[in-house]
Amino acid sequence: MISRGWSAHWGRRLRRGLGLGVIVVLLASVTLTLWVSGCSNRQHFYDVTGELIVPSAAEPYGEALSRAREWKPDAYLFAITAEVASSSGARPAGADLAYYFESPTAGRSYLFLGMIDGQWREEVLAGSTGVTHAEIAREDWVLDSVDAWGIALADGGDEFLIEHQEPLTNMDVELTYRPVGDEDLIVWSVSFSIPFGPRLWLKIDPLSGKILERNSP
Repeated sequence: MISRGWSAHWGRRLRRGLGLGVIVVLLASVTLTLWVSGCSNRQHFYDVTGELIVPSAAEPYGEALSRAREWKPDAYLFAITAEVASSSGARPAGADLAYYFESPTAGRSYLFLGMIDGQWREEVLAGSTGVTHAEIAREDWVLDSVDAWGIALADGGDEFLIEHQEPLTNMDVELTYRPVGDEDLIVWSVSFSIPFGPRLWLKIDPLSGKILERNSP
């Protein structure tokens, strides 16, 4: 026979457990509702990919090079990154640019030059070794970052953004050396990716605009 005390004790625990269970279910329901509502509100976040803008890397390059030569007279460019931004977003004035320079006389240091919110920012950073990158001269990239972005959009980028309408989508535009086949070549590298999800990348010849390599997400 089950004692009355035991029955009352477990009855209270059961009611308490059921109460917690109801709270958990309600919280889960509210969370799901908010999530669905959020998805509904942002479902057109990337529908109009023409609203996404990339700054020109060519326009401020002359000033970036002059600033780099003030740091080291033998400084040379080894990479450019251009941030993709929304023209209707919180920062409609434009996205950011970053230029990276090395120097044979700088030891392990390299120079970061960023055009951020319309202002230049400079920082000398420490690398793990000495000079590690080959030079990228101005004549090595006829095509601007804007051109590379347009080529990438036309060759799968638009489709990727429309199919994967995620606010956390990463979009990168970078001028750098990348392996292409058995060679390291200067390319405009453009990528579209979702954290823990699909990724599209393209390597574009900065002289001709030809797509040298691309994957299939």
